[in-house]
This record gives sequence, structure tokens and C-alpha cells, in this order.
Amino acid sequence: MHNVPQATAILFLLGLGLDSALAQDIAAGKQVARTLCKGCHDIANRPPPSLGLAPSFVKIANTKGMTQTSIQVFLSTSHEVMPNYSLSPKQIRDVAAYIMTLRKSDRDV
Repeated sequence: MHNVPQATAILFLLGLGLDSALAQDIAAGKQVARTLCKGCHDIANRPPPSLGLAPSFVKIANTKGMTQTSIQVFLSTSHEVMPNYSLSPKQIRDVAAYIMTLRKSDRDV
């Protein structure tokens, strides 16, 4: 019975490490978007790129039913019309988190 508090503390600390490993960095996601995505997407509230072929990140974020998880799944698979960038799982989480910060609330509409 003396090991229960110690085991609980270890599991708690392991859980903290897992949370930080899965945490997203919105600023890093914005930087990845500026580096890789801005050629085709309007990544913020700027004029659209000259080609205008890809939806803006604001439009993506405000698509009905869009979630951070659905963006992560989309970015984890290859697509015919998008460049095949090799993003790390953390970069994918970061970009998806950044895109979702562009979602308009009901107050903004």
C-alpha cells in the first residue's frame, strides 16, 4: 500500500510529459504557414494570393463541422492538388491549431 501514492505521482508526471509532447504551438504553426502555405492560401486576413486557387485559412477554419482534428487528419495525408510537404506530427498540430484560431465566434458574425 505504501507504493500507491508513489505510483500515482509517477503516472501523473508521465501524463504531464505526454500533454506537453502533444501540446501545440500556435506561433510555430503560423510560421510554418508563412513558410509553406502562403503561396497558395491566404493564411490570415491578407489579400488572397494571385492564383487564388486554395481556400483561405479563415474559410477553412469557419467551414461547418471543421475541427482541429479534421485539419490534422487532412494534413497527415497526401493530396493531389497540394504540394507533398513532409510535416512532422508536431508541425501538423501547430498548423491546425493556428488555423483554428482564425475561426470567427458567433459574436464576430
